[in-house]
Amino acid sequence: MYLTISLSSTILFTLTAVATSATNDEQVQQQPSDSSQTSPYLAVSSPAWLADIKTPFEDARSLILSEEDIMVRPLEKVKNLQLTNFPPPMRAPPVDDPEVQAVVKQLDWSQVPDAPVRTATPDGELNVESYNSEEDPHCWWSSTLCKTPRVNYIPEDISYCPHAGDWGLNYDDGPYRVWSDDENEKEYEEPRLYNFLIEQGKLKATLFYIGSNVMTFPEAAQRAFSDGHTICSHTWSHPYMTTLTNEQIVSELYWTQKAIKEAVGITPKCWRPPFGDIDDRVRAIAWQMGMRSILWDRDSNDWALAAQSISANTVNGYFKEWVELRAADQDNEHGHIPLQHESSNHTIMLTEKWLPNIQKQFNIVPIHECIGDSSPYWEDGPWEYKSANKLIDEPNQEQQREEEDDEIESSNSDSDSSPNSRIAIGSNNNKTLSKEHQNIPSTPSSGVSLIHSTFIDFTLLFSITFAFIFIN
Repeated sequence: MYLTISLSSTILFTLTAVATSATNDEQVQQQPSDSSQTSPYLAVSSPAWLADIKTPFEDARSLILSEEDIMVRPLEKVKNLQLTNFPPPMRAPPVDDPEVQAVVKQLDWSQVPDAPVRTATPDGELNVESYNSEEDPHCWWSSTLCKTPRVNYIPEDISYCPHAGDWGLNYDDGPYRVWSDDENEKEYEEPRLYNFLIEQGKLKATLFYIGSNVMTFPEAAQRAFSDGHTICSHTWSHPYMTTLTNEQIVSELYWTQKAIKEAVGITPKCWRPPFGDIDDRVRAIAWQMGMRSILWDRDSNDWALAAQSISANTVNGYFKEWVELRAADQDNEHGHIPLQHESSNHTIMLTEKWLPNIQKQFNIVPIHECIGDSSPYWEDGPWEYKSANKLIDEPNQEQQREEEDDEIESSNSDSDSSPNSRIAIGSNNNKTLSKEHQNIPSTPSSGVSLIHSTFIDFTLLFSITFAFIFIN
């Protein structure tokens, strides 16, 4: 009897060790199945420094309209809003403000990599010549397009939608307001873009807002939120983030968080670095402040149209190529997150020209929907917005998605590549999000599943054996 118990215990211990080792090796590839599983990333929580910020609504959800009530309309004046005590708009915010210093004291600086503060050239461009791009010790995107941190406690940047055919619609630099008296120009300020999205079937987008713009144009921010768009941070004054000191980074992110919180009543878990300028130092600070970094995989360069540093024909050519590739069934690896802006009449007109064509070839959704994350804010969820085109013929949409998943699974079983693993924004144990398919060695995860299955079988066998011996 004792021999049988000893043998069963040995088998159980061995399988436990194997499963644990495999899980540790594969924790990035694994998809969490429930909230009890831990994350390999540094634990973060809702920013405590925003807890006492006064918001215009007891519950921000009260601002969100039903799909039936969303319609083309002018902006409404904001009520119960006091956006005071903010730094001057579009200028570097101060770091010696007590509010900023309170945040600085709450961050764990031992978890912020000691990457150097970058410098700019006389013409204002980043100086990347002195950086060791071959070793890329700090995963500096501006130099190497690196999106997978060199430290293992920060998640990789989001840069594309995992499902082929998805188009993660998003816009930077809003909410767009024209300050001149030129009536022709003012026609393009918000809510023109937001009304256009309604006209195209009540499409939803992810909006990366500059804090200064939210503070000076809160009625547009509230309008976008009420239409079901997802709001993320895009800093206070739009600088190259790697050229800032640690405290300056905190200040840029804090004032934007505060402006969004005061104007709309939400705390985004997402942000995008201006110009994509990010390294592990910036990532770690943003992550500890409750935000995950989102980049892109298709750059429209539309921002350059206003300065005439790129021709309209060139930008139109990008969109034409993207639409034609999808139409020709030559764009099936994954979906896309484009880089577009609501920053000038040129960028608005570009959307009005190309979005209907994109809509014919792609499933247009906000970024959080394409990555499967229904909780983009730190306030209690779920905050799930489904685009109007997703609500039409939903069973067929779901069936198509399942068929795509089956094709991906079948393809992976015939090759050495594993499915994209995913993990949610700003969460330690939520849904998952795509890992960048480049620069990351892929490891089949089927072996781990087999080990876990075998482990469960042998645990059950051990329990039955022990019970049998005990009874006898």
